[in-house]
Amino acid sequence: MDLMLPVPLAVISREMLGIIVLVPMTLVVGFALGLIYERWYHASALQRTSKRFEKLFAHVSGCLDQAERACQMLQKRAVTQPLNVKQQSQLQNTCGKLSKHVQQLNVAKIVEKKTRPFRQPKWSQSPKDDRTGLPDFSAYQQNLIALAKALEKTSAEAGAIFIKIDHYDRHVKQYGINAANEFVKQTASLVVRQLRNEDVLCQATDDVLIGLLPDLTSTQMTGLADQIRTSVSNKVFSLQETNEQVFVTVTFGCTSFSAADARLEHFEDLLWERSQLTFHTTQRHGRWQLRQVSPDGSVKLIAG
Repeated sequence: MDLMLPVPLAVISREMLGIIVLVPMTLVVGFALGLIYERWYHASALQRTSKRFEKLFAHVSGCLDQAERACQMLQKRAVTQPLNVKQQSQLQNTCGKLSKHVQQLNVAKIVEKKTRPFRQPKWSQSPKDDRTGLPDFSAYQQNLIALAKALEKTSAEAGAIFIKIDHYDRHVKQYGINAANEFVKQTASLVVRQLRNEDVLCQATDDVLIGLLPDLTSTQMTGLADQIRTSVSNKVFSLQETNEQVFVTVTFGCTSFSAADARLEHFEDLLWERSQLTFHTTQRHGRWQLRQVSPDGSVKLIAG
């Protein structure tokens, strides 16, 4: 038969008292540590994401989404348990601060990258075309590259003027190759006189000249192009051997471009397409005209 040993009441009371005291203390300490860890975790996450803009934006967006869901839950609970004055004031203050920051983000000005001043490109003058003495097509390609590099990281604009001696093949057949080339040479001479010192004129094909005009606006470019058109249109062409006057007409086009255009891999093809667009449009409407091709591909009559 087991015997129940009597346990002193004082001992039980001390043990129970210890349990009663320690359990709540453990819960409180654990809860406090949990809050501290949670705050540390969020602070640490924010610190990590702040190093990269994309991650920081994603973190803020996620927090706002979570806050929205929490507000929806609180709104449902507030139907049966309305917020007191202090709670309403706290939410309004937090909402006001958040709204202010979001508004500042929306109206913040975009800081543009610093641009450097435009520097005159160093033109390639050779190889030269024997017929006119102008830089030939390969030199033109080199000059395009030089102009593109000069435009990099600048806000400057540049332009190109396209000049086509009409019916070149017909002149060759009727007057000979030397006479046809002389018409091109005389046209080039008139154009060079009107160009600025910083411009360059190249011979792209037998009957097409292209002038590269750095650091000028679209308005300045069309003004210079029209000045060139007027000068050439007043020229009376004639054969050197007989001094016989020959009816020669010339077609003009122009376009402007920026650093963004010059960075394109097909920049050379883009300019050539614009030149052909002006020539073909003018052929349908007459001669001695100057047309401008806009960046969007539209063609506008400037003069003639």
